[in-house]
Amino acid sequence: NNQVRSRVWAHLLGVDPNGDLSATLKLANASFHRDERTVQADVERSLYGLAPEDANLQELQQSLKRLLTGVLATLPDVHYYQGLHDIAGVLLLVLGEEAAYVALHRLGQHHLRDF
Repeated sequence: NNQVRSRVWAHLLGVDPNGDLSATLKLANASFHRDERTVQADVERSLYGLAPEDANLQELQQSLKRLLTGVLATLPDVHYYQGLHDIAGVLLLVLGEEAAYVALHRLGQHHLRDF
């Protein structure tokens, strides 16, 4: 279940899901990324069938866009590619926006940067 996933993934990636990460996320989203239009197009098609029934899909998609553009803007060696929004979407749904930002940023630094 998502409670277990949240604790395990946060631990594996060194993320404190209870920490205040809002300043990090706001700073990241102050920048523009070269692939922002592509990100927007993919985000508009994202999270259908994954989001909980009671969730506001548009709000989740806005969070997903902030998450992706924030990470991409702060990691210039990471390029947007097809499927990155799916990874980010699962992290968002399991960890929440702020912890998902830190998790995706760490994945981008160590695991996803060569794609």
